[in-house]
Amino acid sequence: MISKPPSERGLAAVVIGGAVVAFVVAVVVGGPSFRSFDEAKYLGIGYSMVQGHGPRTIFGVLFLPHSPLWPVLIAAPDVWFGIDPFAWGHLLNAIAAVALLAMIGWHVYLTGPNTSVPSLLASLTPEHGFTPVAQREFPSRTSSGADSSAVHIYAVDPARVDFSGAGLAAPPEALTQFVRLLSTDPATSPTTARALIDRATTWPDPAAAGPILDRLRPLAGR
Repeated sequence: MISKPPSERGLAAVVIGGAVVAFVVAVVVGGPSFRSFDEAKYLGIGYSMVQGHGPRTIFGVLFLPHSPLWPVLIAAPDVWFGIDPFAWGHLLNAIAAVALLAMIGWHVYLTGPNTSVPSLLASLTPEHGFTPVAQREFPSRTSSGADSSAVHIYAVDPARVDFSGAGLAAPPEALTQFVRLLSTDPATSPTTARALIDRATTWPDPAAAGPILDRLRPLAGR
């Protein structure tokens, strides 16, 4: 198991941001491309839906494999306002792609460095069937400077592998961000807050979890 260098978080954010900019530029410069058979098919289904005939192709065949939402979205503006459906669909595709890239970037920001690895390492114990055999750290260089990675080797006892009693472990930074989101979300229930307080911990220093989880105690009624 190889830990992810913390500096990769910043590098990932730069890559995602560059991808968004490059995609937008390519869409603006390239413009709509060749109109495929699928585009024509979905547009015909959209016209059929707007006219009240259901999801049918221009040949009258009922089409049910996919939701008719996309066909309606590209056909309705043409029927109601005379907007070119291909140009409108091109814009919607661009918006969806940018939103997807932005969500990936947001996920990178929320998870940060070493989020999943500490959760695993905290659970890979002899009680759960994993006995540490060897561990080695070595320097690794990224675009933002030198860092270190680590290799962890375990002897696995298949008969004892059981994670049912394992808690939720995370680096202090990741747990802080998660708690901040929960504590400011009105939809977070007291049950959720209590469950996180009971199961969450920080790795490699469990003592750091207490002050972080204290933010959830008013919500949990404790």
